[in-house]
Amino acid sequence: MNIPMKRKFTRPARFGLVALAASAALALSGCAGSSTASEGGTTHITVGVPTSVFSVPVRYGIESGLFKKAGLDVEVVDIKSTSDGAALLANGEIQYSQADVHNTILARSQGTDLAIAAPMSVTAAKPPADGIGFGNLLVLKDSGLSSPKQLEGKKIGTNTIGGTAYLDFVQKLKSEGVDMDKVEWIQVPGPQLVSALRQGQVDAITVAEPNGTIALQQGGVKVLDNADDAMKGAPNFGYASSLKWLRENTDTAKKFEAAVLEANKAINADRAKAEETIAGYMDLDAEVVKAVRLPHYAEEAFTPASVRPVADRLVEFGVLAKDKLPSLDEVVWAQ
Repeated sequence: MNIPMKRKFTRPARFGLVALAASAALALSGCAGSSTASEGGTTHITVGVPTSVFSVPVRYGIESGLFKKAGLDVEVVDIKSTSDGAALLANGEIQYSQADVHNTILARSQGTDLAIAAPMSVTAAKPPADGIGFGNLLVLKDSGLSSPKQLEGKKIGTNTIGGTAYLDFVQKLKSEGVDMDKVEWIQVPGPQLVSALRQGQVDAITVAEPNGTIALQQGGVKVLDNADDAMKGAPNFGYASSLKWLRENTDTAKKFEAAVLEANKAINADRAKAEETIAGYMDLDAEVVKAVRLPHYAEEAFTPASVRPVADRLVEFGVLAKDKLPSLDEVVWAQ
């Protein structure tokens, strides 16, 4: 297997991420289409989400009738990536799409009208008690690695250099005393990360759920560290929409955000509801569903102040120049 890119921490992939944001800017130069009235007095809206554990609450909200109760007829469209969602937004095929705050800020810096309009998830306020979180750093059991400090002089695989997982672990490892100038980061496509580790092409990998749980259950790997609390409760994922659409459909947008928050709280409070929902749309073994670590679903609306740490980190690690930061009042939709 060919590993496509190698970079040390001192040279984050700012250029590639800005190019990605520029592509998003072109895609979102249009605006999302209008929601439509449905039978029974509800308003139909379509939401693009990947087939992942991030979308548990919105799918639960549909199945449980939470959205119907709010006067919304919500339909989920499966997307392969957030860039796919951006394209569907631009074409007016959907009204909302899953997006991370990190790349939404980058897209806004390129002039899009994309904004986070409802919260999906936040980072943890404290590390998991057992050391295994939603986003973990895996190493081979027989690697001899037992502490993050031993990663100096090693290679870490991650799906996007300069992306959210990369920055989370850079921040976490630095806080644990790791000299990041002595760590080499290698960009590996997400589906190939576990095999790259098992084949010895990298010494550690960043991996999110459910892939981490699947790898652990297959054996031969262990968790060396996790970055769940890298930013201590800061927003990381939300539902993005076009600012133009939001301004034209304010009442619908308010209802959607309120219902999303209700669904998030319900799932946070009841693990059984989460597992039942996951089993209905993800092709996972029952053992994985039982063991999978869930994101920390947001129970409060995002604000410009709450996303400030994400913006500051982009500047700190050289992903975005300070003078290119967009107004955070527009990154997060102000109702």
